[in-house]
Amino acid sequence: MKMICLANSRKNKTHCVAGIDLETGRWIRPISTVAHGELDANQVMVASGLTSRQIAPLDIVQIGDLVSSPQIGQPENVLRGDTKWTLIRRAEVTEALNFVENSGPLFYGTSHQISEVLVTSARIKKSLMLIRVEAPTFFERTYKRQLRVRFKFDGISYDLPVTDDSKWIKDAKSSPERFNNGSWLFTVSLGESWNGNRYKLIACAIRITDEDGYKE
Repeated sequence: MKMICLANSRKNKTHCVAGIDLETGRWIRPISTVAHGELDANQVMVASGLTSRQIAPLDIVQIGDLVSSPQIGQPENVLRGDTKWTLIRRAEVTEALNFVENSGPLFYGTSHQISEVLVTSARIKKSLMLIRVEAPTFFERTYKRQLRVRFKFDGISYDLPVTDDSKWIKDAKSSPERFNNGSWLFTVSLGESWNGNRYKLIACAIRITDEDGYKE
């Protein structure tokens, strides 16, 4: 199976990876067999020649055959096997544009959260989306040192946390105004249930440029 990575985000101090299966065009979220499915540092490594590194957005990776393991609220989940992930190549940002969704709202409503009751009763069909936004506003919530972003999508305003684990996040926390312009691709994810709700997260943010797309 070949996947274009569209998220490597933080999850309980570990990792949550998601991307598109290039054979089917469908989202997949590789998970482990631990309680919350998070991946450890070794499980998100990709071999690149004689070296290895963490998987990154826009990597196209050979990940082997994965077993579907859908869960309520996260139907895209697949069990990660023991196969070592191998980097095939880096994708151009234009390749990711093929998977953008253009209409909202994000996951059944305009709020930053949806109730677990709705998730269960509606048997939601997806928990991952790739969207394009213009001129978002990044800012840090001081008391949690949490990076957040305000943006509009399909005429609706959102204010969501950013859980992307890319290197630029550290710079964005110290100088968020540097990133408040241009076009961006956001991978929006529904998190796990917490206090009876599921929260919408920006699991990956890719800045679109005229040169080579993703910049760290």
